Amino acid sequence: MKLQEAVSYLPALLIPLAWLVTLLHNYELVGLRSIEIMHIVMLVFLPLFLYVGWERLNKGVLKIWRNVIVAGLMFTVLGSAGIFYNLGASLTFFPELIYWAIVPGIATVYTSWKAEWNNNLLYSGLIGTVGGILFTTYIYTGLVPLWVGVVLLGIGQKYSILTAIRMDN
Repeated sequence: MKLQEAVSYLPALLIPLAWLVTLLHNYELVGLRSIEIMHIVMLVFLPLFLYVGWERLNKGVLKIWRNVIVAGLMFTVLGSAGIFYNLGASLTFFPELIYWAIVPGIATVYTSWKAEWNNNLLYSGLIGTVGGILFTTYIYTGLVPLWVGVVLLGIGQKYSILTAIRMDN
């Protein structure tokens, strides 16, 4: 298996794990150290993913994903700075969470449209978007159980990635 192919499958594992760590931290089942480690992994993986796949991500509908990942890396740096330097969650960590909760779902729906309404992408994008909206609702109001949003995010984003990989291969 080539490095590019191996790296392309990692998000299907790492993204649901990141949401799981976020959920477990919220319920105080893991500590801040787990969030820090998660961010270190993201700060290593996102640039690696971009480096390995830059040319491939410069073609067709994948350009939107390159842009999503580049912007996401900036939000991740912001969130990491907030965590490591205690700059305040509402100014650093919440914007990162909300970005990763909502933008990939919207980008997946857009990708589905560009792929002539690929149903797998459409449904996983919609599930991820709804999960992101519920997650954001929890952050700001607490009216929705956090686990509902995180489960939908994890399912939607994981299957979006797997569908996209199958389409690309």
